[in-house]
Amino acid sequence: MDGGRAVLDASVAVRWLVEEPGGIDPIELVRSSTRWVAPRQSVSEAAGALARKVQLEVLAAGAAKDALMTLLRFISAGFIELVADEEHVEEALRMSIELRLPAADCLYLAVARDCGLPLATADDKLARVARREHVSVTFLSAG
Repeated sequence: MDGGRAVLDASVAVRWLVEEPGGIDPIELVRSSTRWVAPRQSVSEAAGALARKVQLEVLAAGAAKDALMTLLRFISAGFIELVADEEHVEEALRMSIELRLPAADCLYLAVARDCGLPLATADDKLARVARREHVSVTFLSAG
């Protein structure tokens, strides 16, 4: 995905941060001409996904901390722009009730719809729902 802006789902961010099958080289983030946008919740969601990987013993605790620090550096450097959740949470709630999806997932969808941006996700269910809701999607499969 190159050019313009796109909403970055935490599932894609984690693939940038953790070396695994289906992973994405983090250098792609900085080489891409895409300007990434994400709700603030994406930081805690990424931290939660990293913690789950540690708990499942597929990632060392130190590697999880390093991955999170890399994400925070990407944000500080402006490669990822965080948008205020509260500006999109009402729409996310409506979508969550209507679409029967977790509100956290719907927040990405709401940001994409509200801002008229495509959504980059590795979550198959979210990708399918986004397409049904006429949101352009870049889906990154598990490799």
